[in-house]
Amino acid sequence: MLKSRPQPPRPDRRRSIRGSFSWIDHRFLREGFDQGLTRLEKLFYFVLVAVSNQDGVSFYSDARLNEAARAADAFACQVSAVCAKG
Repeated sequence: MLKSRPQPPRPDRRRSIRGSFSWIDHRFLREGFDQGLTRLEKLFYFVLVAVSNQDGVSFYSDARLNEAARAADAFACQVSAVCAKG
């Protein structure tokens, strides 16, 4: 039996890529949507974008996203340690 296609949680906020090919909308960085976010929050946003389809729907479970968040946090800590060493 075919499963129904997942629906975006906010259809009114469906993303569209304009101008150039990229998963990350250039406005996110160029228009300052990332201002006020920590490095970890930005990294997790990129993870969410990478695992979602064109409708913004992820096929990852909450448990898998929690694993990704922990991995992102560990990665951010490692990067910070390397950067601190100079």
